[in-house]
Amino acid sequence: MARNNVDVIRVRTNSAPAAIAMLDREMRYLRVSRRWMTDNQIGERDITGLSHYDLFPHIPERWKESHRRCLAGATERSEEDELVRPDGSTDWLRWEILPWYARSGEVGGLLIFSESITERKRFEVDLRQAREKTALQARFPEENPNPVLRVSADGLVLYANPASLKAPGWGRSPGQPLSEPLRAALDKAFAQRRALQEDVLLDRRYYAVSFVPIIDAGYANVYGRDITAHREAEEALQRQADMLNLSHEAIFAWELDGGILAWNQGAERLYGFSGTETSGCISRELLRTEFPADYDRVRDTLRQEGTWSGELTQRAKDGRALTTESRLQLIQEASGRWIVLETDHDITERKRMESDLRRNHEMLGQHVTQRTEQLRLSLDRLRLIADNISEVFWMADASLERMLYVSPNYRKIWGAVSQEIEESPRTILESIHPEDRPRVEQWLSGLCKGGAPEATYRVVWPDGTIRHVRHSGLPVPGEDGTASSFVGVAQDVTERVNAEEEKARLASQYQQAQKMEAVGLLAGGIAHDFGNVLA
Repeated sequence: MARNNVDVIRVRTNSAPAAIAMLDREMRYLRVSRRWMTDNQIGERDITGLSHYDLFPHIPERWKESHRRCLAGATERSEEDELVRPDGSTDWLRWEILPWYARSGEVGGLLIFSESITERKRFEVDLRQAREKTALQARFPEENPNPVLRVSADGLVLYANPASLKAPGWGRSPGQPLSEPLRAALDKAFAQRRALQEDVLLDRRYYAVSFVPIIDAGYANVYGRDITAHREAEEALQRQADMLNLSHEAIFAWELDGGILAWNQGAERLYGFSGTETSGCISRELLRTEFPADYDRVRDTLRQEGTWSGELTQRAKDGRALTTESRLQLIQEASGRWIVLETDHDITERKRMESDLRRNHEMLGQHVTQRTEQLRLSLDRLRLIADNISEVFWMADASLERMLYVSPNYRKIWGAVSQEIEESPRTILESIHPEDRPRVEQWLSGLCKGGAPEATYRVVWPDGTIRHVRHSGLPVPGEDGTASSFVGVAQDVTERVNAEEEKARLASQYQQAQKMEAVGLLAGGIAHDFGNVLA
């Protein structure tokens, strides 16, 4: 149509088998074909007067630009154009846009012709992929880095790709018999008349081998894949698992935000659950775990730092409460899955002993406090007594080199204050009469060895006054039986010594008088007798 007359267009639009839409200059619908309604999934509703852009708000900007150019008089078309719909699906369209003209000769709007070619595009894609797959299959055996063989039912190699000639244990050229480990599996595949896969050891290498028998043709295709590294990794993991089972610690693995994956024998012994019972269970629910903080905070720490350690309270299968010293280690597998390796050391008994020790310590502290108070009261009473008796009471350490206590009456005997002797015990020896000092030193030395408990000696005051002292001392035995300290009492016996000396002096005088009286009597008798003789 060189000039698209509006009346003709209206008639043809209604009856056209293609998807056609007639729009005014404001892109409002005037007429649409039934195919347009069907292809665009509009249904049966009347869209006359609706904006094309309101009905399809997600159309590409490049289409809007085409609309503007065509409203200016241009004609545009595309043999295939991709349209991504709001639901994510993709359609392919072939379309043409041209202006229609009013009787005045001006552009009255647009005619849009469209055809869905989605099925055709899908067919083309499928055809291209099929051709690529066919081409790949055609060159597959030669380019495959893994061993590929074709063997007859009786075990003769019909074809061997380059990789099989280099692989350990596979080196068979066409016409040669298949190696014995492979032959046994091949016979089994033909006997069972189905494809078979087995792990086969060839020249100290492990292979996953697939046997695909083509029964009617009388041959089988054999595909091998070296899994030595995988098997060695599995064996290493098994050895590690065996070593973990030898551990006395409870060790198990669980998926972050998931169930238990592994459970060693140490965990079985500690918690009483078997590995079968725990598989897939949420560990913190199974063991009724009490974290020092809420689990979300522990989980956040694991994600941020990769590890967490602390004390947990958990429950065994029989309901016993257990305290464990636990360490959680976060590990990411190659697949991206996050695994937590948990190691629990049972410290229940240690915690009980610590609790008992703490309780005993508290009881001991209370006992010591009570005994200290009792001792203080006893010492107060002792000091009260010592301060109010005429004797001097003293306490010294085991070496007799340091005075622990001297009662105030010390001054009455030694003529000095008690503080002086506490600061310098040698004051006692320095105040002893020089003639008595060796004997007193010998007595003190013997006191340490269990000698005589008492000694009497003279003390010389600073002003020259001499006082007589009777001193007694006793060792205080310690836990090992040896003297831990000494106690003693010093008494001023000057008056008594003076009295005894006076008494001795008077007795001596009395004896002397008696002697003089006897002499007088004797002399008188002799004189009387002598007078009688003279008479």
